[in-house]
Amino acid sequence: MRRHVFRSVVALALGSGAFGCTSSQTSTALTASASAKCQVQVGSATTAFTADGGKGTLAVATTRDCTWSVSTNASWVAVAGTSGQGEASIPYTVAVNPVPMARAAEITVSDASLQLNQAGAPCRYTLNSAGGSIGPAGGQFTVQISTLTGCAWTAATDAPWLTLITSGSGNGSGTIGLSVAANNGAARTAHMTAGNESFTVTQGAAASGPPSQTVRLSGSISALSGQCPSLSFTVSATPVITIGSTGYSGGKCKDLRNGDSVVVTGTVQADRRVLATLIEVSN
Repeated sequence: MRRHVFRSVVALALGSGAFGCTSSQTSTALTASASAKCQVQVGSATTAFTADGGKGTLAVATTRDCTWSVSTNASWVAVAGTSGQGEASIPYTVAVNPVPMARAAEITVSDASLQLNQAGAPCRYTLNSAGGSIGPAGGQFTVQISTLTGCAWTAATDAPWLTLITSGSGNGSGTIGLSVAANNGAARTAHMTAGNESFTVTQGAAASGPPSQTVRLSGSISALSGQCPSLSFTVSATPVITIGSTGYSGGKCKDLRNGDSVVVTGTVQADRRVLATLIEVSN
């Protein structure tokens, strides 16, 4: 009788052991299922920004027991917070874009990511002056144009007597040189445009009265300045200017140097400068 009871207890104990193993296996399966459902989804009502930047809110969707971390791959996107759990709304800020090129960035929450796009800064141009006045003898102007690096511009004039003496195009800020020819008639106005901005040149009328006096000077060049074809220098203590129609013998405009011996034929202007019609360079 005792032997029969012992066998029954052993059988019951073995049965209980087998049930415990089954329970452990079932618990492992539940844990894997909970991990699998820990998925994160992200979204935002605004993902495209102007060059001025702005603010947005990142919506995180997941189960309440799931933890996550936040990161971004761009220094110009700032996210409020680095980690959390469950559903959340995370504010973020997009900085001003200082360059005229569009750019993109990503905000990543665990394995999910959201792409942000930002437009490039608009190209705006400014000139350091709106214009200037000059006498009938002509001369030069230098105009500074300011803009962002990467913003291209082209300069042009609307009159043949106002010409460019530097490159007519550029990228970013730069300098524009202008040459004004001598005026033999009435007062006149012309414009130089660059980057949708305008520089107005007003030139005075030619002096009235008797015909200009023709003179002939000889000596050495000093105080040379300007760029061909518009130069200014002194010969025998007399100021001399050149224009596009000035002729040369024995050399060219670009060959003139301080100390060169020259013979200048020209006409005396109202401001007492001599407008050269012919420059003979001695070899």
